Amino acid sequence: ILKQPYGLGQEVMRRLVYNYGSAYQDVLLYLERVSDHSCKPTDDLAVLKAEVLHGVVEEMAQTLGDVVFRRTELGSAGHPGNEALRICAEVMGAELGWSRSQIELELDKVNHIFNMGGALTQDKSIGIETLNGPVSLAQKIL
Repeated sequence: ILKQPYGLGQEVMRRLVYNYGSAYQDVLLYLERVSDHSCKPTDDLAVLKAEVLHGVVEEMAQTLGDVVFRRTELGSAGHPGNEALRICAEVMGAELGWSRSQIELELDKVNHIFNMGGALTQDKSIGIETLNGPVSLAQKIL
């Protein structure tokens, strides 16, 4: 990867190209929206926020679980930590107009999935998210 816009490191650029293909440039556009006094475009935090916004705006993600388990790699290696999940939920909440209680509900759902050791799937026949693995309680929660 020859170009490294916003001063992003080569590993970050490789990951974005690998995950988003030619749409990686679309993700980069969101860096400008999320970069403020608290994070620079080169920060991993800014890149994560940009990926979350891309998932919501471009891919129409509506739940935190969708972003964590499908739209980003955030949940692929296990629980990413409460701070990372909260940041994602806050970014989504700001974009989607969630209340504080909705943000907390989304966090609870995702933490429950991690605690159950499963992964989200989409049941196309009924249009709801379900959990692979121990399903009974998780389906009621999602």
